[in-house]
Amino acid sequence: MSNCTRLRTQIIIKDAFMDLLKETTFTSITINHICEKAMIHRSTFYRYYEDKYELLSDVTNSMAINLFEQTNQGLDQEHTLFERIIEHVEVNRALFFNITSKNDSLELYETLIHLGAEQLYTNSMKFNDPLSKQIQNSDYPKVLCDFYSSGFFEIVKKWINHEYPLSKEELIQASRSFQNNEPKS
Repeated sequence: MSNCTRLRTQIIIKDAFMDLLKETTFTSITINHICEKAMIHRSTFYRYYEDKYELLSDVTNSMAINLFEQTNQGLDQEHTLFERIIEHVEVNRALFFNITSKNDSLELYETLIHLGAEQLYTNSMKFNDPLSKQIQNSDYPKVLCDFYSSGFFEIVKKWINHEYPLSKEELIQASRSFQNNEPKS
């Protein structure tokens, strides 16, 4: 089998899986559902993935990488990394919710925290906003990036799960206050 055919089939399987995740939770999805949606035979699925958990791992890694690739486009002093992430998550809220809800899958968030910390560190060397300055001046910049990233994604997780009944705009405003260390007047 050629690499192009292999890659194309994996994309078909992942796209079908992500389409299903937009409609229902991960725990509700079966291999049969994925195969029907992708219009493939079960044996084809098992040629590429051991089970749906391996597929979930592949999809969550791809989602995290895609999120940071998309959010970095157009990143500037006016629109922070956190704001771009909130906007992206809002558009894909059902997908994020259905991956993590009722199955205790933290893999997506762990990957997002890791990539987010790396991106914060990289961005802090390019920008001069208050958060970047704080990271630049820290004795432990990578620890600080892990701290901010893990806190931010915990808030996003709670927002997706409706524990914080905030609009996207309110969450962006809260993230601005957080990044600028602005107390409420």
